Order: sequence, then structure tokens, then C-alpha cells
Amino acid sequence: PLWLSVGGTLYNYQIGTKEKRALGLAQWFPETALEIHPEDAAPLGISEGDRIRLTSRRGQIETQAKISSSIARGMVYLAPSFYDIEVNSLLYPEFNAPAGTHAYKACAARVE
Repeated sequence: PLWLSVGGTLYNYQIGTKEKRALGLAQWFPETALEIHPEDAAPLGISEGDRIRLTSRRGQIETQAKISSSIARGMVYLAPSFYDIEVNSLLYPEFNAPAGTHAYKACAARVE
């Protein structure tokens, strides 16, 4: 499995309620995509724009792939700002005592 990191983007933050209605922003960031390093994508046969499935112990989602060398090898990144992709269904709701919060930003996941 790879390590999934979840966070915002320059164009979208949180669930995208306002951003999705802003046509100017939608031109720059119309849909979320799973960013994956080229060396992780190649053995899986994943190319730019391919539809992929991302699976964790808690659930699975489908989105498109974005090949990016700006993401570290062994990690994937996804912005959660889209209604049709329930990123939180992949994450673990357990409380992380040392951090003092729930684990809503990362988990192990498999890309298919």
C-alpha cells in the first residue's frame, strides 16, 4: 500500500461549496485527482487521467490519476473538496491521543 495524504489546494478548501460555483476557479481546478509519483504509477500501469480506485481498510473511492513528481514516492495525495468523492470514507475515525485529534488527514491505501 501507499500512504494517502489528504489536504486542500490553492483553488479549493474544505468541501468546495463556494468554490464549485466560482466559474473562474473551476477552470483551474474542475475535478480532484489522485496525485501519484511516476515510479509508483508505472508498475501499476497507471497513466495521466486514468480512472483509478483507491482502497483503504475502511472503504474505497474512484477518481482520476494525476502523475506528478512533486509527490514523494510511496505517497499519494488527494484534495477532498468535491461532493462526489467521499475521501473521509477512507480515513480512520479513531482518536489519536498524542496528536489530540482524529486521524482525518492520512492513512494507508491501495491504488488499482
